[in-house]
Amino acid sequence: MLTILLVGLDDSLLKTRGLVLRQLATNVIKAAPDKALGLLEAQRFDLVVLCHTITVQQSKAIISVAHAAIPKIPVVQVLGTPFAETYDGVDADATVDRGPHQLVQAAERTMKLFRSSQTDVTVA
Repeated sequence: MLTILLVGLDDSLLKTRGLVLRQLATNVIKAAPDKALGLLEAQRFDLVVLCHTITVQQSKAIISVAHAAIPKIPVVQVLGTPFAETYDGVDADATVDRGPHQLVQAAERTMKLFRSSQTDVTVA
């Protein structure tokens, strides 16, 4: 079973996004940014989804820890409103608007790319 770490600060939004991501037949673990950092060091995840409710600095810190724990783990950053903080410099594999359909598509696409990169075999 695939496991997604969903990070944000709005509990009701995390609950809704968690339900949307369950369409992928995944286990979704919801966490605030500080808790997410510890979870990334203790557990294996197939995808990290960062909500627009966290700061750019929090996004960067989580991505850094995620990549240190699991190199090339896919990360999806959900963007906020046009007036929200800019996500320049955030090293996410995909960014999506807040729509649930786009989120599921981005999650599927990035996890598929990650799995294919893990199974590539070089033939001599």
